[in-house]
Amino acid sequence: MMWLIGMALGYFAIRFFIVVANYISNPVLQLNGRSSGQSLVSVLIPARNESGNIDRLLASLAKQHDAVLEILVLDDHSEDNTTAVVRQAAMDDRRIRLLRGKELPHGWVGKNWACHQLALEAQGNYFLFLDADVEVEEGLTGALIHECENKKLALLSVFPRQQMVTMGEKVVVPIMNFLLLSLLPLRLVYSSSHASLAAANGQCMFFHGETYRKFQWHESVKNNVAEDIQIMKAVKRSRLKGEVQLANEGIQCRMYRKFGDAVSGFRKNLPEIFAGSRWFMMMHILLSLVLFPLAAWYFPVMVSVALCLLIVLMRFAISVLSGQSPVMNALLHPVQMMSLFVIAFLALGSQWKGSTTWKGRRVKM
Repeated sequence: MMWLIGMALGYFAIRFFIVVANYISNPVLQLNGRSSGQSLVSVLIPARNESGNIDRLLASLAKQHDAVLEILVLDDHSEDNTTAVVRQAAMDDRRIRLLRGKELPHGWVGKNWACHQLALEAQGNYFLFLDADVEVEEGLTGALIHECENKKLALLSVFPRQQMVTMGEKVVVPIMNFLLLSLLPLRLVYSSSHASLAAANGQCMFFHGETYRKFQWHESVKNNVAEDIQIMKAVKRSRLKGEVQLANEGIQCRMYRKFGDAVSGFRKNLPEIFAGSRWFMMMHILLSLVLFPLAAWYFPVMVSVALCLLIVLMRFAISVLSGQSPVMNALLHPVQMMSLFVIAFLALGSQWKGSTTWKGRRVKM
């Protein structure tokens, strides 16, 4: 039994030092960067049944005058009022253009097909892909261009600040950044050439336009549900530079409205956080679950107290980096970890079946 405790403690120590490395390196997008003024951005938005979200995004983009050439929205066979909302917004902003999505070809995931169609229409020097449930603030595009020009990036992906209102959101959504910032030093995405050290967020993907047109990134991963991470890996395999950063300002997102939606959304992407390995995911869950009970059983109570304090420190550092409440995440940590266990269990079930359902479509796992 001691070997299991040793593995759990060792794994916890590695994750703690990764959090420290991320906190010190501070991989947060700074909005004070300014572009050269010669780059133009195509904002590209795939939309499927987004009438409840996309009006806020388009309203926020109306204030984003810095280098935005056009705003293209592709209606991916929506069954709600998405088209009407976009047309109404286009009456007030001439940069907005509505595209009708073509039928989904065999072998494509819906979002990847929508993004591919958008890219074929884009005219800008840079492509900014945004999910319909985000909102942007003034200065975002200038900061993205500045970062890409300064570092010669083919792709810059940003994790938006997550808005959470209901308790169902608060016990699921913070799991994403907790795992991300305790499993990967984000600065290595840029500094290391290894494709395995990759992360990205499809909510905000900023591409160098000429490079995208050459490599057609969404087409290259057309059948992958976790297209964001796979594209970052493809960028690195092509010996190009990619980077991922956090956004405490500039862009925000309310991903889900209730617990069930959050669980359903995360289960399709959770395995990719663990490099696509179900064994790594299962090991993580096992070692995380057994650490505190076994430490409390075999060691003096002060060891368990020390571990709890270290967890609080980890939650504090990650929450500050992510623009979230440290107190909320520390108090809800046990419930969030149980939610992670549920999501992992469901993800394994979807992988065993080979597919899951997302936005009314079957997607392969």
